Amino acid sequence: MCPTLSFIIEKKYRFFFFDCEETYPPHIHVMKDRCLSKVGIRPVKILQNTGFTKTELEFIKSTVVRSCYLYKGRWFEYFRFDSNASDLENRIRFHELMIIDNFIHIQPESGKAIKRNIKKVNKLSKASTAELLDYDILGDGEGVFWPSLDVYLSAAFLILNNRFPCKWYYPG
Repeated sequence: MCPTLSFIIEKKYRFFFFDCEETYPPHIHVMKDRCLSKVGIRPVKILQNTGFTKTELEFIKSTVVRSCYLYKGRWFEYFRFDSNASDLENRIRFHELMIIDNFIHIQPESGKAIKRNIKKVNKLSKASTAELLDYDILGDGEGVFWPSLDVYLSAAFLILNNRFPCKWYYPG
């Protein structure tokens, strides 16, 4: 799960970072509907985009420019920087995800299917079946979001969770 850094209600943009993705340089993700973007914080730069228009990307960049010190401070405060972490999240995607019993079944773009125990994620372990089945795939398989639970997990974490030791954070 990841903390939401800001939410621009009138435009429905959510600015956040994925838990367990302490890859450098500091960056955040922005989501609106089914669109997802990855934005470098300093310098502010669109690193990846799935679905946002050029106008929306300009709005996102200007918002990050105005809040870059806040976002960067939260990023360093939240993560313990690991210099061995590569930019795996830029490359890792899945093309299928299913919830069966107490497991998340992931089919990476390459490689064999993987299953992860839902009980390892506190908020997911306490969720009802209906809540677990109400998820959205982010971008082109970059991650998964459970809106009713406010839980985000990246493809990198789901597929290579041994490379991304994680402390779970629940705001409030």
